[in-house]
Amino acid sequence: MRRREFSTWLQRAVTAPVVSDYINRCQRVEINLKINLDDEFARDKGRALLEKLTYTAEDQANNRSLKCNIYFRAGSDLKSGMSSLKTAVSRYFEFCNTVDVGITGEHVEEEQKTPAAKGVDSYQEFLNYFKIEKEALFEWGISSTIFPSIDKVAVEWENLKKRIFDGKTVYIRGYGRDAHGTQLYKNFYVRLLGNTCVEKDPTNNSIPHKLIQRITGLKRNDDIYNYQVSHIWGRTKNVFLFEAPWNICYVPKIIDPFTGHETKGIWPLEYQRLFIAKASELYKPFVDEYNQILKSLDFENQLYQYIESLKGQGTQKELAQFEKDVRSELSPIG
Repeated sequence: MRRREFSTWLQRAVTAPVVSDYINRCQRVEINLKINLDDEFARDKGRALLEKLTYTAEDQANNRSLKCNIYFRAGSDLKSGMSSLKTAVSRYFEFCNTVDVGITGEHVEEEQKTPAAKGVDSYQEFLNYFKIEKEALFEWGISSTIFPSIDKVAVEWENLKKRIFDGKTVYIRGYGRDAHGTQLYKNFYVRLLGNTCVEKDPTNNSIPHKLIQRITGLKRNDDIYNYQVSHIWGRTKNVFLFEAPWNICYVPKIIDPFTGHETKGIWPLEYQRLFIAKASELYKPFVDEYNQILKSLDFENQLYQYIESLKGQGTQKELAQFEKDVRSELSPIG
């Protein structure tokens, strides 16, 4: 570890005590694991090491062992301790990203400008003011999100597919201003799936709320507070994904702004990548199956014929927008 350079780099953003803490934690990781952080960064940008330093709330609840040999006193809060070490090492790898390391070990610091640096980002200002580390916040956000269990998801997913292909009632969110365009989707699903029972969710939210409450056993404002029901991949006019149990979760409201499409800036984008990566890993078999279903539906031909049948029923601009929206809603994941 290049302690002096790392210290100088840190001093631009944090106080002297925090600089000292970060350096001590990085050295602790190097000593305990008998590694060099620069070697870890050169190997894979530090990804493998960061994975070893990950210890979630679920790991702690199930009393799982650490993924690496870091010593803690008996009775220590392992999640908190590992989080602080991971945060420090993550900052070191951020520092490494600003340095061009040559064969001789010489390095030249480069200017790094992110979108957030072009203006004031209130999220960044808030976290800086209260001395909250971005990595720690993001880790907490992911670990505190309540994802439905795989076994419950599997059962509900089979039920949903059966309802879709057997022509039973299934739901989507309304489309267009005041949901006036919803019938366009309903008629398309008659052509694509032969299902005449696709309905608009009465409130645009009630069906997913009931579903996640049923499969997690947790009710908002009763068992849990200040959580938001969120569609992981969105696509709420997609008959497969609006009720897909692997597309919904409970997100802490304090972190929800980082997941919303209306939020801009580099930090929300970074969090969304982590959020989607976690969900993709957790629900990969279901995502893969969904993608295979799309391939089997002759979607392109069916959409072309449907759009042709609509000509004369709306403006060219409206039909073009609808076609674009349908393609986005029913596109593969990944």
